[in-house]
Amino acid sequence: MFRLNSTDMEMMFQDFTYMFEGIFIVIIGILIVAFVVLIFMMVWVYNDAKKRNMNAAIWLLVVFIGGPIGCCIFLLVREPLQPQAPLYQQEPRLSPQKPPATAGSKMFYPNCGISLSTDVTYCTGCGSKIR
Repeated sequence: MFRLNSTDMEMMFQDFTYMFEGIFIVIIGILIVAFVVLIFMMVWVYNDAKKRNMNAAIWLLVVFIGGPIGCCIFLLVREPLQPQAPLYQQEPRLSPQKPPATAGSKMFYPNCGISLSTDVTYCTGCGSKIR
């Protein structure tokens, strides 16, 4: 028959104590991570509800009570973002337009600096092809 003496009982109790101590630390760690995730969800839902002109305080409370389920409910029923008007209206910049070239009008050729008529294809100063 197997008998346990007092030292064996003390060793078993210490083993159980260490085992439960480790489990307790893991459970506390999981609870801390879950609490941090809940805080991030609450902040995100609050800011997103504000952007969408929804009641942010109520949605904060829904996520606080419901956790991830409250966050999923918010994602399902949230209103679409309203396009925001720009802070200032910028006037379009007009680029300077050149008057259309007419036959017989003059143009400046930048390669050699000679004024040429628009209907020529070769420069009379340097002989290079214009078009």
